[in-house]
Amino acid sequence: MSRRLSRRLAIVTLAFVAGTVALSFGQSSPTPEQQILRADTDRFKAMVNGDVAVLERLLAVELSYIGTTGRIQDKHAVLYGIKSGKTKYSSISPSERQVHVMGTVATVIGVAVLRGEEEPGVDIGIRYMSVHVLRDGRWQLIAWESTRIAPNETVNPRRG
Repeated sequence: MSRRLSRRLAIVTLAFVAGTVALSFGQSSPTPEQQILRADTDRFKAMVNGDVAVLERLLAVELSYIGTTGRIQDKHAVLYGIKSGKTKYSSISPSERQVHVMGTVATVIGVAVLRGEEEPGVDIGIRYMSVHVLRDGRWQLIAWESTRIAPNETVNPRRG
């Protein structure tokens, strides 16, 4: 191999290694906002899938959960509803979520469309606010309140 070709190969190899190292440094851990959105999404998926084990980790022991009926539930009641099948969702689709982090506490204000099994084929729009606390390196839901959105209302969380 010629000296010139060896030099080019060395430069290409060096550039590849440098690019790989730069990419690995550019991949930082998720921001608190991203972690909270992930926890929010994971909780909705667990509720749809009836995955009580995941919910056990995502819900704080002090949970206060106020649904669209105005009924307040604690963690045990929420888990029992999912486990027993009394509370059953076929889909939950969140959107327009805004996260505000204040140290180890965060809020999410968002909109979601729920489809429950009590009223098959009926989509229910809700506006919700949730409060999360950072505990043992993970975000847990500590408070939830939601209200129904009128079926023909245009949803914009900033304007109400």
